Amino acid sequence: MAATGEKPETRVAAAHDTRARNETLTRREPGIAVAEPGMLANRGRMPSRTLPALPGWRAKRRLATLERPRTLEFPVTTVTPFEALGGAEGVRRLVDRFYDLVASAPEAEALRRVHGPSLDSAREKLALYLTGWTGGPAVYVQRYGHPMLRARHLPFAIGTRERDEWLWCMERALEGHGAPDEVRAFLMAKLRPLADHMRNRPEDGVP
Repeated sequence: MAATGEKPETRVAAAHDTRARNETLTRREPGIAVAEPGMLANRGRMPSRTLPALPGWRAKRRLATLERPRTLEFPVTTVTPFEALGGAEGVRRLVDRFYDLVASAPEAEALRRVHGPSLDSAREKLALYLTGWTGGPAVYVQRYGHPMLRARHLPFAIGTRERDEWLWCMERALEGHGAPDEVRAFLMAKLRPLADHMRNRPEDGVP
């Protein structure tokens, strides 16, 4: 081996430092992988570290995601769902059709009972909420603050029947609205877990 002029103890110390850095950058623990900015930037990729798994973290993350006052991330970049529905007027037409079904359809009997004598307040609030949720102005947040959907629905007994009737009415309303098929499919895919999140009545055999 050719002499390098470097002392053996110096090479050993440098190798030890390199191993220590690599162990730090590649450590893993059970939990959720998250990006850690700044590490291994010279390699052109973002490394990851893990957070310890905590009891109930999945439920908390799901709750935070569903309750977050943000607009939908629509896969079609040219228009938002708000625009595809026809703007504020189109959202209002959708909500009016939805609540017309709630008021009259036998398939929505249980859902109608949950609302009480008048649908006027619910009709107005849903129109405001969907306006912002689909990518329009955040009018609901401006007027009422954070949606806190589950908390606002807790006074009403909502089970699987009420959830299914709500989804049935919304799907029928979207079908009669005239929005493109891909927009209707996208919105229903987002609304199903949101509607399920509103369930607050214990039921045998239902998680």
